[in-house]
Amino acid sequence: MLSLGGELTISIRNGLKRSAVRLVEKEEDFAKLEKQLDNTVIEENGRKRKLTQQEKEEILEEVKGKAEMTNNIPLLTTKKTVKEFKENWERLSKIKITPETAMNYIDEVRVYFNHIIITKNGEEIIHQVANDNCTEVVKVIDHYFRTGEIKLAKSIGTPHYTTLVSWLKQEHEIESRFEGIENAGILWIDMVNNERGILLCLSKTVYESHHVVYVVKDANGKVRFLEGQNFGGIVNLKKDVKFSRFKYMKVTNN
Repeated sequence: MLSLGGELTISIRNGLKRSAVRLVEKEEDFAKLEKQLDNTVIEENGRKRKLTQQEKEEILEEVKGKAEMTNNIPLLTTKKTVKEFKENWERLSKIKITPETAMNYIDEVRVYFNHIIITKNGEEIIHQVANDNCTEVVKVIDHYFRTGEIKLAKSIGTPHYTTLVSWLKQEHEIESRFEGIENAGILWIDMVNNERGILLCLSKTVYESHHVVYVVKDANGKVRFLEGQNFGGIVNLKKDVKFSRFKYMKVTNN
């Protein structure tokens, strides 16, 4: 049973939601959460009371939404033709993207972080720089948000994720480190608006690769998990589907 003091302010609501998100890792956990909310007691204006039905429904609805949004994170949009790839790049190159407007164009530009046009057997094709360079992809996504410049990721394969800690310190003089979190959904609650960071997804077995994803919480409080390495499909961030543990490192000073 949760017992909270003070009015049901935003901070208390967020505290309840944070506790709720931590509880929800499997579908059956929602029923347990609903029962726990029935028993939750808060103290408001010196008097103890249970949550109203509306308050419980709001928390349940938001927590379910957060869980669903981390289950199936879309990768890049449908694969473009060479013609579309070139035309879109030409259009974007004429736009002065700034750190303030970078979020407006992220869905259009992220294909260019890890893909280029090459000629193969006399034919132009869209080529993926590498499929094991996620640490390099998050670096160029971070550079994009800091400067508005679109850079191509290096093809270095699977360097250890801890190299990102030293990279952040050397490049931006920001001291940060990866810290364990219960699940990816908790970032909806724990991140503040305009915060950016890197989510480390640790695989269930030693035979599968770990993965890193860039995360942004925009000015309106919406969290975006940005996968810029691959074309098409989804990446499932639900705990114990592909990844068993998660860590998060903040890359901004806010």
